[in-house]
Amino acid sequence: MRLKYLSYFAALFIVVFISSSCSVGYVSLSVLKPAELTLPAGIRNLSVYNHVYDSMPPGVFDSVDEVNMWPDVNYNEAKNYYLMGLFETASKSPRFTRVSLTDSVDTHDLDPQEINWSVIESICQKDSSDALIVFSGDRNRDFLNVYGFFSYCYMNYYVFNDHDWSIYYPEERMAIFFELSDTLSWEGYDENCYSRVPDIYDLLSEACYNSGIRAGLHIAPYWEDNIPRMIFTGGNGNMRKAAQMVSSGNWYAAAQIWNRLSASPNKKIASKASFNIALAYERDDQLDQSILWIAYADSLTRNKLVDDYVRMLEERLETKELLDRQMQVN
Repeated sequence: MRLKYLSYFAALFIVVFISSSCSVGYVSLSVLKPAELTLPAGIRNLSVYNHVYDSMPPGVFDSVDEVNMWPDVNYNEAKNYYLMGLFETASKSPRFTRVSLTDSVDTHDLDPQEINWSVIESICQKDSSDALIVFSGDRNRDFLNVYGFFSYCYMNYYVFNDHDWSIYYPEERMAIFFELSDTLSWEGYDENCYSRVPDIYDLLSEACYNSGIRAGLHIAPYWEDNIPRMIFTGGNGNMRKAAQMVSSGNWYAAAQIWNRLSASPNKKIASKASFNIALAYERDDQLDQSILWIAYADSLTRNKLVDDYVRMLEERLETKELLDRQMQVN
């Protein structure tokens, strides 16, 4: 068995906890989540415009005014982390074959608001990419809440980012625009109320980086790790043996045992084994087979654990239809 979108070992991380002395245990899966935006199927290679245009002078960061900012520090450079966050997230997605930071020298200082199709085609041709994504604007503000509690002073600091992105697809002469909002919070306390938020440059950089990650997740399906799933580990000796095989990563051998047990005259054992087979199929992203096996488990013995898994698989099947559209290749 293998995964549809990514290699077997890279896609799934196996056991978090399996206890052969109990009737149930837990395993951890990696699940491919859909992006919020479905891009045209022809966009497989993406260029990221490697520049944040900002005309503000050093020491200014939009409406961030609740913290002390040294005028000789160029805080606007922190906005480059928008690009880093999006680039790293999109690069990890199986949606794109390649994601590159464009290094076109002749357009490095160009205002994104002035980019035209001729420039876009030139960048995409140079990078061998299908589309260009540009950070086209942001609005930043902050909020600082300081309050005392006995002999200590507590602080909550927030940075609010509203950021705009544009995707240009020259083959179709198509432009896609989206806007996102993010908040970064920081907490601290001190024995007096004179302290301010430290390392403001690093904090603003982190806020922009997290916002860039959010933008990457908006356009690219992504792997969510450590999704817990219940697995039956007890009931008889063979079920416990299969659980031990799973704990050592040998799902194939465990599945062979469950296949035999699914035909057991003992309906409880057969149902547990069928439940685990459904889990094994989900692990390999074969949700149609997983649904069939959990339905069989449900027909043998009705219980809340099976009912919950049925609902979860139905939700995943609906999500998979969206994923299939997003992962479609021309």
